[in-house]
Amino acid sequence: MAKTEKRTISEPQLKLELIKCFEKGNTDKGNLWELFGTKYKIQKQRFYKNVNSVLLGWQEITDKVTTEQVQANQSEALKSGLKTKFEWVAILQQELDNNTVTETIWDFKAGESVTYERTMTPTERKGHMERISKFMGMDAPIKSADTNPDGSAKEAPKQTFTPDQLDKVLSELKKKK
Repeated sequence: MAKTEKRTISEPQLKLELIKCFEKGNTDKGNLWELFGTKYKIQKQRFYKNVNSVLLGWQEITDKVTTEQVQANQSEALKSGLKTKFEWVAILQQELDNNTVTETIWDFKAGESVTYERTMTPTERKGHMERISKFMGMDAPIKSADTNPDGSAKEAPKQTFTPDQLDKVLSELKKKK
């Protein structure tokens, strides 16, 4: 049986080969050593040093690309259809100022939607004001803890005695004298 001769591999070539393996999902160092150790003439120490540095670099790049893609997707979603709370407050406030509401209904006979403006009812005015209050955080609970001006908790009140308890304590003190 003829013995196959191992080839040497340069640092840049080793890094490229390792990245190819990482992209295929093979990141196990032991399996990679078996693969590269049988195929190439390379020292174990040199191999593991390169694997560690290339793997860290590859993971950083893939994490960065993933993060950038997620941020781009979120940004696009926000731009495409979601309004900020300040935009909603402006719309609600404009309807309150004009005392009109824009409505769209579906006309089944004509097969199209019809948009029109009408005067607000008192209930709708109240609902708009409540929504604006919620958007602005005016319905948030009020702090009810008793604190000092610096925010630290005040001491618990001292124990008080009833007249009977006070008489009992005083009589015990007199007996001890």
